[in-house]
Amino acid sequence: MGNASTGRSIDVKKVGLAAKTLTQSVFRNVDALLSLTALKNYSEFTYTHSVNVCILTLAIAHAQGVTEREAEVIGVGGLLHDVGKAKIPLEILDKPGPLTPEERRVVMSHPVYSEKILREMGNVPEEAIAIAVQHHEKVNGTGYPYGLTGDQMHPFGSMAAVADIYDALTSARPYKPGLPPHVALRRVFDGRGTEFDTKIVDVFIKNLGIYPIGSFVRLNTGEMGVVIETHPLDSLKPKVGVLFTRFGKRRDSLYVVDLYEALGPEARTIVEADDPKRYDVNIEDYLMK
Repeated sequence: MGNASTGRSIDVKKVGLAAKTLTQSVFRNVDALLSLTALKNYSEFTYTHSVNVCILTLAIAHAQGVTEREAEVIGVGGLLHDVGKAKIPLEILDKPGPLTPEERRVVMSHPVYSEKILREMGNVPEEAIAIAVQHHEKVNGTGYPYGLTGDQMHPFGSMAAVADIYDALTSARPYKPGLPPHVALRRVFDGRGTEFDTKIVDVFIKNLGIYPIGSFVRLNTGEMGVVIETHPLDSLKPKVGVLFTRFGKRRDSLYVVDLYEALGPEARTIVEADDPKRYDVNIEDYLMK
């Protein structure tokens, strides 16, 4: 990002190595990488967002059966999709309040800058550039910068569009709090077929689960905890790290229960998702353990 802001070249080999590392990690363990997307570094938001979008886009691609070569291209595009923000003045990019119409226009130019930067690098695959250019496009043509429709978008660009909005919604910024994962997922679901590709949204939700990793949930027993791992066969039955007992007492450490393995009338089930802030819970503290 620093090189791009000053017009210097970007070391594509290093980016490719990072993308390959992420790709191999996703193929080995999708859930482990998805849990990292809940970790936000507010002082390096664009960097963290880029890594998150890369991971989430790779997770979608993995679920759709892409080749390792395609995954590496997606990794490069995901890591560099927002590199054009290096050309946006920081006083606008990190503004703590609402943007003026002119400031919004400036911010909305970043995909064009990303495309220009990546093309100047000379050896970036077109599919990766498509991710950078199209991650704010919408299938109904209301996105930017070019107002493309779904049939005009590259499949990788459509994947990145879903990943980008989900991470943006769940990320806290100076001017807004992050939404709980289940609320952000509902927002993505509501946009299927109009803003986002229906098939990709369905794959995304199936991959993350109805209650994504990091969701704070209440069980039928009255216990409350954090979703720490989804189950590929049943999105309603993830692994939950119980943090509060049925009597409301906070545990010193998580007690992990696998809802998929629970049987019988006394089996634990999720009743609803809740806001962890109401209970002074910092989800990231538990996903790091």
